[in-house]
Amino acid sequence: MAISRNAAHLKSILLEASAKPYDMTSGRPETKKVSRLRLANGHPVVLQLLDVEPRLWMLPEHERGAFADVGELVRKPGDDRHSGLRQVREFRGQELVKVVLDMTNPIAVRAAVEAVSR
Repeated sequence: MAISRNAAHLKSILLEASAKPYDMTSGRPETKKVSRLRLANGHPVVLQLLDVEPRLWMLPEHERGAFADVGELVRKPGDDRHSGLRQVREFRGQELVKVVLDMTNPIAVRAAVEAVSR
C-alpha cells in the first residue's frame, strides 16, 4: 500500500519545518505504515502514512492547542493506540494525543506545525 497523498503532503510540511528522522536505537525511523520524526525543538512525532486523513501522534504537552483549528484531537492512554508508536522512547507509558488533520487548508496546517516546532 502506498503513502496517501495527504500524508505525503503533511510529511513534506514537517520536513520543511526542519523535522528530522527520529533517532532509533534499533529499527528504522520510517516503515510502510509510520514515519517517526523529531521536530526542530526535539519533540518526537509519529505520522501515520496510509490514512486518507493524516494522523499525527505526539505528547499532549507538545501539541499545546496548535492543531485545534485544523484537526480533531483524540487523547489515547497507554496501549490503546497504533503499534508503530512503541519504538518512540518518549511515548512509552505516556498518554498521547492523536491529531486527525484536515488537509483542505494546508496553510493553516503549516502554521500549526511551525507552532509546535518552536
